[in-house]
Amino acid sequence: MAYAAVISLKNTLDRLLHSSHLNLNTRKLIKHAYKQTISLQQLLSTLDDCSSRNLNAVDQQITHETHKLENLLEFHDSNPFLDHKPNNRKETSGSWQNSEEISQGIQSFCETVDKITEDSVAEIPHFSPEQDHDSDDQSYVKKGTVSVDYGEARDRLTERTRPNDFGIFQITGELGCGTTIAAAAILEDLKRCFDCAAGVRVGPVHERREILVCILAQINEPCESLDGKGEVEMGEFLYESLKGRRYLIVMDDVRDVGIWNFLESSFPVEDNGSAVLFTTRRQEKKLLRIRNRYMSYNMACRDQDTWWYMFRAGLFGPEECHAELEEAGKMILHNCRSLAIVILKVLLHLLKAEKTAQYWNQLAADQQNPIFIVDDEISEMCKIQEDLSSVSYSFLDEEEKGLLLEFIDFSNHIENIKKEILPQMFFPKMLTISFLGMAGIGKTTLAKEIFEDPMIRRCYDHHLWLTLGPEYVFEEILVDLLSQICPDIDKDGIKQDEDLVKRLCEQILDKKCLTVLDDVWSKKPLDYMKKLFPNIKGVALVTTRLAKVAQIGVDDPVCKMQLLNEEESWDLFCEEVFGETICPIRLEKAGKKIVENCEGLPLMIVTVASLLSRVEKTAALWNDAAQKNSQIFMDAYDQISTILVSSYKHLPQYLKVCFLYIGIFPQNKAIPTSQLILFWIAEGFLEPNSGNTIQDYAAECLLELESRCLVMVGQQSSSFKIKAFSLHSVFWHLSNNLATQSNFFRAFSTLADCGVENMEIMQRRLCIRNSTLLGIKDVHHSIASFSTTRSLICASPSHQYPVPVCFGLRLLRLMDALAIRLYEFPTEVVDSYFLRYLALTYNGSIPPCISKLWNLQFLIVSRHLSLVSSADSSYLPMEIWDMEELKHLQVAGSNLPDPDGGVALRHLSTLVGVSARSCTKKVLRKVSGLKRLGIRIELEPDENDDPYRCLNRISRLRRLESLKCVVVNPDFMPERVPPPAPRSMFPWGLKKLSLSGLGYPWEYMKIISKLENLQVLKLRCYAFQGPDWELRDDDLHALRFLLIEDTDLVRWKFSAACFIHLKCLCIKHCYQLEEIPPELCTSVETIQVVDCNPMVQNWAKDLEMRAYDIISSWDATKF
Repeated sequence: MAYAAVISLKNTLDRLLHSSHLNLNTRKLIKHAYKQTISLQQLLSTLDDCSSRNLNAVDQQITHETHKLENLLEFHDSNPFLDHKPNNRKETSGSWQNSEEISQGIQSFCETVDKITEDSVAEIPHFSPEQDHDSDDQSYVKKGTVSVDYGEARDRLTERTRPNDFGIFQITGELGCGTTIAAAAILEDLKRCFDCAAGVRVGPVHERREILVCILAQINEPCESLDGKGEVEMGEFLYESLKGRRYLIVMDDVRDVGIWNFLESSFPVEDNGSAVLFTTRRQEKKLLRIRNRYMSYNMACRDQDTWWYMFRAGLFGPEECHAELEEAGKMILHNCRSLAIVILKVLLHLLKAEKTAQYWNQLAADQQNPIFIVDDEISEMCKIQEDLSSVSYSFLDEEEKGLLLEFIDFSNHIENIKKEILPQMFFPKMLTISFLGMAGIGKTTLAKEIFEDPMIRRCYDHHLWLTLGPEYVFEEILVDLLSQICPDIDKDGIKQDEDLVKRLCEQILDKKCLTVLDDVWSKKPLDYMKKLFPNIKGVALVTTRLAKVAQIGVDDPVCKMQLLNEEESWDLFCEEVFGETICPIRLEKAGKKIVENCEGLPLMIVTVASLLSRVEKTAALWNDAAQKNSQIFMDAYDQISTILVSSYKHLPQYLKVCFLYIGIFPQNKAIPTSQLILFWIAEGFLEPNSGNTIQDYAAECLLELESRCLVMVGQQSSSFKIKAFSLHSVFWHLSNNLATQSNFFRAFSTLADCGVENMEIMQRRLCIRNSTLLGIKDVHHSIASFSTTRSLICASPSHQYPVPVCFGLRLLRLMDALAIRLYEFPTEVVDSYFLRYLALTYNGSIPPCISKLWNLQFLIVSRHLSLVSSADSSYLPMEIWDMEELKHLQVAGSNLPDPDGGVALRHLSTLVGVSARSCTKKVLRKVSGLKRLGIRIELEPDENDDPYRCLNRISRLRRLESLKCVVVNPDFMPERVPPPAPRSMFPWGLKKLSLSGLGYPWEYMKIISKLENLQVLKLRCYAFQGPDWELRDDDLHALRFLLIEDTDLVRWKFSAACFIHLKCLCIKHCYQLEEIPPELCTSVETIQVVDCNPMVQNWAKDLEMRAYDIISSWDATKF
């Protein structure tokens, strides 16, 4: 893989250029080589967009030359370290002076690069080595959350559409909620978009003739000739007056079905964009059976808790409402019936009235008081505005008046209705529905089923299908579309006759088209089509593997295709293999195992079924085929690889590397995102954009692979990022095959994999998927002979017995041996001068020689199935403070000693697994850059020192973003005295906090509640205890994720104004919790309830009825 090799060499050259031990000539040569790597980057970027037949040869040549030079440089750089064992970096300067071998190697590399570039200029059009080629767009779009099945898609495609079809719009709401105001505003804003428009108030007492006269007068029709005519004749006259014209009629306060039926017959139903809008009250809504109704809109939007929050704020501001007034105030608000104009009217009255419980209770009891009634919304609005401008309300400043007027701000309602009535003012005229999903998931099949549905086809004048593919020339779309509209005319004729093209284009303008763009890889074809036909009507169905292509417009739906479930997979398999007959019982067990191994991908199921149909249907053959590595599956993977490989080929170079690397992990393994990102950083083949950290850039690369449907999200973190993911088996096999072909990595699963033909000298990455292979002498010696290996990853299941691991590889950068238990620390690993990542499973102490690994950035030492107590925990060697490059330190059961002198770990951002003993003032002062900290607290019966004191010291870490604090042996005895309240407790910049076993009273939560940046809060195992927890309105306002697990909490009180940004709430094992507020803020998307009091379960079920997504332990299908 040339890109990875070039970036790795570039980073090595950059490191050498920043070192102090190069002479002038060598520095000049290295600088020239560095510039050559930039040229190679540009060349590789160009290769992404060309179809040269020699791509593989060029890639291999670049890989070979860059590896050769980097091996030479790193062998040379490590010589003084191995020969003299210097005590510091400055002692490694001698071998770089006057090295003829280095000079020749760099010159040879530069000459080869010049030759490759020269050949590429001749073969690849538009390539210039000086040109700065931009990489592919790295932006990604979050996947759509809507999964639309066939029935839903058909309903969407056959429904009446604006602005062309005739539409009737209904606004429902009581007088006082703004229906009249909204109707009047819509008429005023939209009347210029119609040929004629009229508005009329109907009301409870009405004269049909007067209503008709009012409408006719506004549409400029003289009514003198109708004097003496009856209402039926006038209705007919109105019908003829409106016929052929695009009209908008607005009728306010329609209460009687009879008047509606009479007026409806006066409005011609023509699909020219005409619309009728009427308002009605809630109680009459069911009486009005409206035919052809396009939309019904309810003006009610706020619940009682939200109104109370606004009502109280308008009366008292930031001050508290006295308890004796609160109950009366809520009764007064109840009398307002959630009507915005009434609420403001009452509020303005109370602002001037006496704030006594007696007066408020009196007003609350008088439900028929005129103050609670609105007869005319517009008149009442004018009066309110006049009052606020008068002297009687001069005690309010302009800002306070503005806040009060927000009570009667109906602009959002008005805009929403306007968008439905006249959508072309806001959205494109063509609706686009995108089907997004990985290759083989059934996007084209679904689009074809919709396209061929007779009910859908009847709704459209033209039916156009274009299969594009990654190589499609988007300028050809005009010819391809017109040739389908007029199949009798050949494409060449269309291309050569401009007049014909114009005539054909004119035919489309007034027609509705159902267009399918299948296998789209860029937005350009669709954008070009809309540019050619700016007024095109209808629907475009787009199938694509790319999220950034699927997201067309703000209101264009994206349908994320899902893998088939077990039942759907089995049905598809049986249909392909047995047709209309059923599967024989003798084959059912093996057949279901085969289907399970297809992992829900329709293309894989169909391919395997096709192969099985050609062999004898015996239990023995099917049992063999049920193995994941059976010949049937291998043949199926090979067959569909031609379809899958397009997803890889059209990745930019930096993503190709990332995709291939994921294949190192075992098949079907859930891969932790954090581990993969550390691997990528240690490998050194990522080059972040300016202003972006390497960690953020790596996370973006993974997200982009997900947006291209190449990886599957397995678990989302509490901060709503990808916590774990996996590769579908079809892509895992593709990744491994491509990696083997390009010699990107070599994986050993069986002894056959370790044959001589697989043991190449230039093997950069080795993956051991079967640890027992290391115990075979010949295999171990062969691996140990790989002098140029940079990564050794033991990706096998945990191995409890020791096997010899090749720790002494000289140029090693990454060593992951967590799967292998070690009884002694492998001291030979310190000879790996360039080692950046070291992960071991080892129960002993870390020796001082670890400090020889000057380039080590990530040190992870796990314990083997043992309980770590404070008595067993040991201190890391004092020499750990000399490892200046450390960024991530995770050593279970070990602590950082107090530093000696001026040393500091300035780059350390993660410290995990240490006890409270590591949180001394001296230690924290020297790790001030920490962003993530995980500490363990163990309570001792006779301990005099307060173990919680460390929490006060943590507040010194100003850059800390994530903190996890666990008391491993919490004491919750009744006689136990609660720990003392911390002074400051946590840094103000904290974003993620996880606490367990602290046993603090809930009143201490007020300290955490004031953390302005806190987004994730996890409270486990009596982190706080006591029966009551009450939150104030401004508490935890930035929180997005909240977990409460294992607590004795009984009553939890908060208002809807709390948690205004909360997305996910998890309540687990809270058996005593009985009281929770009935309302949550509208931002909450998911609520998870596991093994709680039945009252909590009922509360969650009630919320589920109101469109909250509930994940519960009583619903096995969702949990």
